[in-house]
Amino acid sequence: MPEQILIWTCVAVFVVTALITLLGIIEEPKIVVIKDKWLKPLYVALILEVVSVGVLVFEGHIKVPGAEAKSVSVPESVSVVETETESEIESEISLPDNIKALKDEKNVNDFFRMFFLPTNSKFSNKLGRPDAERVFVAPSNVFEKTMPLGAVAKYLGNDFRAIEDVYLLKCNPHDTRVLDARLATWSNIFELIEQDFQVSEADCQSDKPKTIEEMASCVARKYTATSPGDLALDSLVNMYKGASELYSKKLGRFLKNEYGITEKSFIGTGHIVSGTGGDKRFRANDLLVGANIPEYLVKNVPISEGSCKCIVVTPYSERQGQLFNISVFSEINDIGKCHETNKLPKI
Repeated sequence: MPEQILIWTCVAVFVVTALITLLGIIEEPKIVVIKDKWLKPLYVALILEVVSVGVLVFEGHIKVPGAEAKSVSVPESVSVVETETESEIESEISLPDNIKALKDEKNVNDFFRMFFLPTNSKFSNKLGRPDAERVFVAPSNVFEKTMPLGAVAKYLGNDFRAIEDVYLLKCNPHDTRVLDARLATWSNIFELIEQDFQVSEADCQSDKPKTIEEMASCVARKYTATSPGDLALDSLVNMYKGASELYSKKLGRFLKNEYGITEKSFIGTGHIVSGTGGDKRFRANDLLVGANIPEYLVKNVPISEGSCKCIVVTPYSERQGQLFNISVFSEINDIGKCHETNKLPKI
């Protein structure tokens, strides 16, 4: 409405100026008498009006009626619903644009981990269970976006345990070899198993009894050495064939104990699947759509060795909805020590 008023005001002023100027220069019959000293300013005003309107239209400050691009008419109620849905999605799950950079093992060395322990239980001071080889983490800058603590747990594939202490860790060692981060793909898992539990090819070919670790290493060796397929699907099928063989040899407990891998939540594409911590059943497309955040496996080192800052938040009624982002660690200077609080610092 304001644009239309501006347009018609400009038109009216232009028409009046042009009419007065025209009447002033007509000699016969002389309708309007205008002194020469006023005639020249009228010419200048007319030219300035033409230029001003042209500039406004060109810069997009006003629009010529009827010049807008045609669009499909959508009922107002539908439009509102779509806008609210997009806004809700944006506020809850939008991620940084540089997701590709977050999968660069050579450049990503700042990680976030979240886990729960019963109140008053003894913390091992390691990233994971004392006997685990590796643990799952996510790149810290994924959580530069503020979101409820409950949503953070969901995106990391965790259940939110309201009656337990929540441990929040941010680890950023200067030497990348300390954590030896590997993107959590099945292909990288095969390499890690072979590296951590080395078995010779001859021993893998022999029929002698093998330990669980040796069996896993032999399966991993077979699929690590496999040549790439001609088709993308061939390579993926072969990767999942190796994963299936690990489980068919009843090595699921080994994968869980050593690497925290479970059939329930780990898909091996290098992504955390949101919401897999609950008892919900997932279709294939649910898993693929829910694979939002890059996921890494790092060495299970003491938090002091991993240059980790640690916050322990004890239970309180509003904790799950408390807003969180990675900046809460900015006020903490101590490395390798957990700071216990009965309320998460406000963002």
